[in-house]
Amino acid sequence: MAHQISHQKLEVYKECFMLYDRQRRGYIQSANLTECLRSLGVSPTTEEIRKFKKMYEKDGKIKFDDFLQMLVAQGKNPNPEKEIIDAFRQSDLEKRGFIMAAEFKRIMTTFGEELSEREVDSILREFGIQQNGFVKYEEVVPRMLRPLPAAY
Repeated sequence: MAHQISHQKLEVYKECFMLYDRQRRGYIQSANLTECLRSLGVSPTTEEIRKFKKMYEKDGKIKFDDFLQMLVAQGKNPNPEKEIIDAFRQSDLEKRGFIMAAEFKRIMTTFGEELSEREVDSILREFGIQQNGFVKYEEVVPRMLRPLPAAY
């Protein structure tokens, strides 16, 4: 396993893991998994988190070796930020760097990990975008993917 990860990355992963393994017992609480992964720049979907927990969680805990397995699995996945931005670019026919909020909402409720209209409205409000306004997707997407407190 470790041979798939460079020594430098392994040290970064250990350091991050240890921030959540305060008692130094070799595991983190599964409730902290999403936050820990996202703090490393990994953006697993809700479904991926559920799958990881089903595969690796034991008594509400995740061991470091299993955590590494998750990181390797995520490393094989394409860059979600790029994928999402590319999806918005497909709708930006004039290549202006923004789309109408209505088009943003359509994409977010129709493709990928589909969000509800209510969730998209909340995102638009959070970023101060009017329902009839424009979404600068190259600015919004990275902000949407920032780490959140673990809620899974």
